[in-house]
Amino acid sequence: MRSIVIIGIATVDALGRPVDEFPKPGGLRFFDELTLATGGCAVNCAVALARLGVKCALVTRVGKDVFGDFVIAELIRNRVNVDSVVHDSSVNTSFSFAAVRSGSMLMDSLDGPPTAELLATARAAGATTLLDTVFVESSPQSEWERRIGPALPHLDYFLPSLPEARALSGLTEPAEIARAFLSRGTRNVIIKLGAAGVYCRSTAGEEFRVAAEPVERVVDATGAGDCWSAGFLAGLAAGLAFDRAARVGNAVAACGIQAVGATNGVRPMPGLLAE
Repeated sequence: MRSIVIIGIATVDALGRPVDEFPKPGGLRFFDELTLATGGCAVNCAVALARLGVKCALVTRVGKDVFGDFVIAELIRNRVNVDSVVHDSSVNTSFSFAAVRSGSMLMDSLDGPPTAELLATARAAGATTLLDTVFVESSPQSEWERRIGPALPHLDYFLPSLPEARALSGLTEPAEIARAFLSRGTRNVIIKLGAAGVYCRSTAGEEFRVAAEPVERVVDATGAGDCWSAGFLAGLAAGLAFDRAARVGNAVAACGIQAVGATNGVRPMPGLLAE
């Protein structure tokens, strides 16, 4: 199995549930549960990989504060390689509160040309490159283009959600969006469709959809896309074909949404990565 390196953001997520409505300014809203968990696309993906039994290393930065200590401790507990996690006293660890119902582009110093350069260097060294994104609803298409556009020619796989793909491309339908990204140099495109599964298209013209795995009850969709990426990465690293790796992604995402927290529902699944 090939080595996997994850680069990106780390946060601590406070997950409150159920929260179906926010109070007016100055008001209060009570809820039943508060769970503290690691978050951020890179951390979620790395932890999910480790929970699947796949070795990986994480490159990220956290503050020398209680939340940074928590992130590092959780990474170590989940057997993620933290040799390249920077513990920086000059910054604060990012923190977010997620309200889970009962039923942002976040890397200013790396987005744009620096990400493109990093991906180009990795590919030149023989690595397979993948890029997942974070949806910021208020960002205009020009901002998406500035931050993500330069990376597209250096990607073996681009894994946006449908809202992210639409925001970047200005197009609507998954097929036309994927063709637009392929025309800009990306080799393979996977568009995550939420409960509808994923749409996949390759440079060779291979096109297919993979339906989402059925689950009895969705508890928390936080980090579902990150879990999908972890499963897909694990499948590729195990030598699985494009469509089979996408099915592994769906299976891991289905596990993730059945527990509170981005990765708490992910577990080892013997045989999942078999040819």
